[in-house]
Amino acid sequence: KRCAIELQSIPGDRPRAFAQQGNVVVSAPMLALLTEDELALVGGHEMAHLLLGHPPPGDAAATDRKQLEMDADRLGFFLAGLAGYPVRQLAAGWPALVARLTSRPPNGDDSHPASEVRVRAVNEAASEFCTRGERHEPLMPALERLQPRDPAAVKALQQRAAQLPLPTLCRPPASP
Repeated sequence: KRCAIELQSIPGDRPRAFAQQGNVVVSAPMLALLTEDELALVGGHEMAHLLLGHPPPGDAAATDRKQLEMDADRLGFFLAGLAGYPVRQLAAGWPALVARLTSRPPNGDDSHPASEVRVRAVNEAASEFCTRGERHEPLMPALERLQPRDPAAVKALQQRAAQLPLPTLCRPPASP
């Protein structure tokens, strides 16, 4: 299936990104702060919200916003990796990225988990992506709720994995 998600840039006074009505919306200050790799990760996270059918912020149907954010983090890493971005480097840079972009408290809030929880989870997601690629498994998170339902999509993911430079995408970041 073709992806019909569009990226929209909006003016604003602070960096923000969100999924809305089938689109990923990124504020101009956010675009100014992000590298291309970071934009791939943020865009992947927001696309994951759309692909997983998450209700928008403020929707009463969302019973566990923190879990929705964790699922979007995990799938967002896989989407960035599938697009050819270096998942291990992105995971290593996650704490600095979040520190630059957010005004959320480090211990989380009503909708977002604590920073240390998310850091651990994104490192696990990067490792899972790389391990699945090394094993020639479909490059999707193992969690059932994050799996594609269509067998053709699974086959397409396996074919995509064969085209990716996994040693480059999964290379640990250089030590400072």
